[in-house]
Amino acid sequence: MTQFNHAPAFLDETVSGASTRARLAKPDAERGGATLSGDFRLQVLRSRDEIEPFRAFWTACAPGRDCDLDFYLFVTEHIEGCLRPHVVVLFDGESPVALLAGRIDAARIPVRAGYVSLPVPTLKILRIVHGGFLGDLNPEHAQSLISSILEALKAGEADAAMLESIDLRSPLVACARTLAPWFCADRLVHPIVHRFRDVTGATGAFLDQLSVSMQARHRRRRSKLKRAFKAFEIKRYHQPDCLSEFMATVESIAAKSYQRGIGVGFSRSSFIEARLAFEARKGWLRGFVLCLDGQPSAFWIGSLRDEVFISTYLAFDPAHADYAPGMYLLLEAMDALVAEAAGARLFDFGPGDAVYKEQLSNRFVEESPVYIFAPRLKPLAVNALRSAVGAASHAVRHSRWLAPLAQKLKRWLRSRAAEGA
Repeated sequence: MTQFNHAPAFLDETVSGASTRARLAKPDAERGGATLSGDFRLQVLRSRDEIEPFRAFWTACAPGRDCDLDFYLFVTEHIEGCLRPHVVVLFDGESPVALLAGRIDAARIPVRAGYVSLPVPTLKILRIVHGGFLGDLNPEHAQSLISSILEALKAGEADAAMLESIDLRSPLVACARTLAPWFCADRLVHPIVHRFRDVTGATGAFLDQLSVSMQARHRRRRSKLKRAFKAFEIKRYHQPDCLSEFMATVESIAAKSYQRGIGVGFSRSSFIEARLAFEARKGWLRGFVLCLDGQPSAFWIGSLRDEVFISTYLAFDPAHADYAPGMYLLLEAMDALVAEAAGARLFDFGPGDAVYKEQLSNRFVEESPVYIFAPRLKPLAVNALRSAVGAASHAVRHSRWLAPLAQKLKRWLRSRAAEGA
């Protein structure tokens, strides 16, 4: 069996029920491993019953929304293709000091040439959720946790592991790329911008915090809407009893959007409906719909939790594109969110760049999904295909001659997608 280079040795390994415990030996200095101090061990949790006893530690780590324990458990129990939770806890003696929150999904790793998805086999993917590294975030702990993932891949628990949209400065990234053998490591780690708007410490209305030029453009949008439509209003949704109306209204816009044409964004699926209902019950849901002469024109959906608003879905009716309904709605909604009691102090626009994100943000980090593939034929074939297609796409994007053509093609495909939605 292929060995994973630089992984710490596991001693006294035992398997008991659904959990695996192991005592970590100090790595050999000649192999480049960091030396761990103290009495460290790992435990893998594979069910809700095994996870619940760690609720106090989990909550004390102040996770973001995607790794909030209730949200994490909801997703693992409702999302299509999830086989089970997979949480790795690192102990120092009897006390947990760090954990990785993940789940094992039966899914396909996306391999795309532009908007075209290439056929790939279904794999068991150990997905570490966004923000799923909790506790003491030092390189020693990162090495131990990644080594546990490598062991799970070797043992056949999964075909690949994925660190979902992880900050490239995280010690997990360095460990994932150096501890795995060359042919199992991810060769497509390219920075993806993740933008934020931080309004901590700012005073007054959000719209008054904008630059003079942005305020002027917003006034012109409002004037243009007033001239073109007899009435326009923004409806707000956050209560569970409004969810049915909200879903129907949002679907009427999403069905016309370019996102629907390329198969991304909001859809009226059972999982999305259950997720929004969950967020409404938690008091997180914030939904905004711009109506022009009574007709829904644009929507923005997100969650407000611990003064952080995370953007989830956004779209507009392309028939009203000349009026910039999406940007108008964003600014008005941000103003309302800041004005709430315990309102937003940070806006998270999600990974991936866009003009509106660049205009509205004042902070960013660089992230990327990072994969590790098991040393078996099927996952290695997916890695090879993904690497080849990704290298070609990267070359096109950075070509002086081909990049402008690719952008024109992208805009054309988006317009066709909107027409066909």
